[in-house]
Amino acid sequence: MGRFPTATSRFTLNPYVVLVAGGAVARPHAGEVAAVIRMPLAEFFAGRVPYRAVELGPGRRSPIFDFEVGSMYGATAHVLDELLRAFAEVRGLAFPEPELTEPRAVGLMQGGAGAPLLFVKPAFQPTRQSD
Repeated sequence: MGRFPTATSRFTLNPYVVLVAGGAVARPHAGEVAAVIRMPLAEFFAGRVPYRAVELGPGRRSPIFDFEVGSMYGATAHVLDELLRAFAEVRGLAFPEPELTEPRAVGLMQGGAGAPLLFVKPAFQPTRQSD
């Protein structure tokens, strides 16, 4: 997985992929995680997870995934998009095309094949370090 810069800070996301035993239960710390999002891979590849994107320029799109607890976009959505594309390549699956949406629509969003993919929604917003 690559490094993902964030648009609103000098931080980067450095994701890791790990294998978790079947039946494992997530026990997130309430002070750090507002919601756990489960997404079965089969649901995404069957087109049952809303998947959109914003055109940023020629050949550049920013993905948006819509879940019950809100929309995932920005650096976190880029991490998920890269992971799903790698999974599709390894498994020989067709990757769905996102529904294209207008860039201005993204500004309105504020928090709002078997095993599930697990994500966490932070309960806090990191603050920017002063220069």
